[in-house]
Amino acid sequence: MTLLPNEQQLIVSNAGKIILTNLRIFMKESEGSGSYIISIFLEKISSVESRHKTNPLLGLIGTLLVIVGLYLYASQPYAGNAPMLFIITGVILIILYYATRKHVVTIASDGGRALNFEAGGISEAEIEKFLTDVQDAKLKRITAITSAAL
Repeated sequence: MTLLPNEQQLIVSNAGKIILTNLRIFMKESEGSGSYIISIFLEKISSVESRHKTNPLLGLIGTLLVIVGLYLYASQPYAGNAPMLFIITGVILIILYYATRKHVVTIASDGGRALNFEAGGISEAEIEKFLTDVQDAKLKRITAITSAAL
């Protein structure tokens, strides 16, 4: 990333993919055979979000299969392999539910594309600090723009 005039790098995060400066936030991501770059000026940030994305259908179906398997086993203990098949399939789906859970951070701009990245391996405290740093940098940028206009 080439810095603009009067731009200073504040934070480099997520293995160098996310760069926060005093003027903008910048992300460079490689996906498969291509890559994309997104840059949002701080005064254009409208919201920041940190959330876990899951596939709740896996957890729901897995739980229902385990319950049905336990019910079949309790009501007909000698029913063959069907109850165990339900239970094992349900447990596999529940494990898949937790294995596919992702922590995603989104920084949205007012009218442009949002900056999204997975925060795997980063603690909740570090993510919260990063988002606070982004909001603090935005506040300083807006204050600087407002004072320059007066």
